Amino acid sequence: MGCQISRYLLKPSRAVLERLSHVYHVNLHRFLTGKGPSGLESDTAAIELLEQQAAAGHGVDVQDCTGRRYFQVLRSFISPYKPDRLSAVHVAGDSMAEEHINDGDIAVFHPGITEGNGIYIVSIVNSLVAKRVDFTPQTITLISANPAVSPDRS
Repeated sequence: MGCQISRYLLKPSRAVLERLSHVYHVNLHRFLTGKGPSGLESDTAAIELLEQQAAAGHGVDVQDCTGRRYFQVLRSFISPYKPDRLSAVHVAGDSMAEEHINDGDIAVFHPGITEGNGIYIVSIVNSLVAKRVDFTPQTITLISANPAVSPDRS
């Protein structure tokens, strides 16, 4: 019967479609109209994990990334951003621990977006750092979440 349905030789009854929908966890509306979400969409998205660390401290030299690795995150965690526009790096160091960013954590970021004060992965010369960034009309201040580290101003 499945072959006949897929070749449009047999029009399945609503009962058959409801059963297929139930068994395969697919949206019945999609079966009936061909429109709307299938119900097969994943709640997770793949984010590229760069083979690079961002220092939560004094900076880690940027290395050429040769391979591509991905990890899964909940789509609700990255919404409204598209996963193919995001990147991620491992954090090295403890200067952002008071912001709950710890050594070995993965930081997800959108390259090129600076939307006000917040925590960013920043490229400085040949280093990546994870810092709180405060923007004023005159300065950009990089702040560690560690009172022992003084802020950097540009």
